[in-house]
Amino acid sequence: MDMTLSDEQMACITGTRINDWQEIELPAGRQDLPTWVRGAHVDWHNGYASAPTVKLKTNCDARTWPDQQWAREGAKLFICRHDDGRVLLPGRRAPADHGQAVPHARRGPA
Repeated sequence: MDMTLSDEQMACITGTRINDWQEIELPAGRQDLPTWVRGAHVDWHNGYASAPTVKLKTNCDARTWPDQQWAREGAKLFICRHDDGRVLLPGRRAPADHGQAVPHARRGPA
């Protein structure tokens, strides 16, 4: 059986090192979609789920773009980020054809 838990649920089970929460300001109103997105649908699950389901229609293969750079985050996670919000998570290690992973600064609020 495969089970996916939210961060809050995992913290209840394993504990957390988070000392406090900080509110961040989210964008308000309609937001422009990236050019590679034709349409999007958000299913809020009538408030009965931890997170909404987001489905995207794209006009290209959203998993490929020029100059992909893989970076190691943590001990075993490799990640590839694009400035328009796309993220690739191939698994526990970066594919050999994408070259050497390079250090990558985290994005988002400090």
